[in-house]
Order: sequence, then structure tokens, then C-alpha cells
Amino acid sequence: MDKTFLFFNSNFFIALITLLVGSFAIYLYIKQKRDYKRDAANIILMEIRYAEKTINDMKINGVVISLNMESLLPSNSWFKYNHLFIKNFDRDELDLVNNFYNQCSIIDSALIQLSVSKQIEQKSGFIQQGLIQIAKDAISEADYDNKVKNFLKIIEKEPYVFPPGAPIKTIKKGLSNLATVTTTTVGSKLKRIAKIAN
Repeated sequence: MDKTFLFFNSNFFIALITLLVGSFAIYLYIKQKRDYKRDAANIILMEIRYAEKTINDMKINGVVISLNMESLLPSNSWFKYNHLFIKNFDRDELDLVNNFYNQCSIIDSALIQLSVSKQIEQKSGFIQQGLIQIAKDAISEADYDNKVKNFLKIIEKEPYVFPPGAPIKTIKKGLSNLATVTTTTVGSKLKRIAKIAN
């Protein structure tokens, strides 16, 4: 038999091929895992940057800008991917990102309430104008003014089911509790993982 044939048929060659194939499979697995983590870091950075820009606009221009906005975080990828970064961040850094996402979620909820309360306010204003006109047509001007004053005293004593200023207060409180993430060590680490130059 030919020595070449014996080599290719030997246990050593089969073990060598198995080792090479196994090593290549492990390399592919590690590379895919690294790429997945890099992509997750990119997604999280994009979300944080978008939210920080919007938050900065709200702080500069006031909460009024938020009335036409849908949300600070259209998607919340941190809770999907945070397990990938446990080894990269210390406890304080994880708390910073968790707090950022939690405060953004609270603000997003308040923005929805604000939008709904504005719609209710517009509808009730329209109904109120109609009722005012009916009342004015039915009673004299002097009697109308007295009834309005008495009615307002009664209404002001009633508790609100939903405090009208609550969403704005929640948004302002949330904005004051938010710290920038991209300019911290967390941002630097995310950029490094995402392979983005600082």
C-alpha cells in the first residue's frame, strides 16, 4: 500500500481533520456571538442617542415639543440585550443604563397621557362652548354670570379623576432624573464593543 493512502486512512489524519473542523466550528460560534453583541451594542447606542437628542430638545425648548412626539424610545432593546453586557459593565454602569431606560419609559407613558388629555381637553372645550351658548340663550346675562360663579365654586371642590397637570409634572421629573449615557464610561464601552470610533 502507498504511504500516502495509509496516512489519509490513519487515525492520526482523521483526528487532525476532526480537530480542524471542530476548531473552525468553535471559531464561527465565537465570531457569531461577538457579531451579535456588536450589533446589539449598535442598536442600544442608536436608541440612547435618539432619546438623548430628544431629551435635550425638550430641556431646551420645553415640554411643549413633546405634544407631537410619539416616544423617546420607539423600541426598548436594553431589556432584550442587557444580559450580553453584564461582564462589561460594573454595577453602577448597569444602574445608569437601567435608570435611563426606566425614566424614558416613564416619560413615554406620560407623553401618551398628555396626548390623550389634550384630546379630551379639546373635545370637552367644544362641548363646553355648546353648553355655554345654550345657557346664555336660556337665561339673562346677569343671572348667567352668577350661575357660572356658583358652578365654578362647586366644580373646583370636586376631586379630579385624573389631575390635568400630572403628565407634565411626570415628564419634568423624569427629565431631571435622566443622566447622559453616551458621554460616560458606559458610552465608551458600548462604542468600543460596537466598533465605533469615539
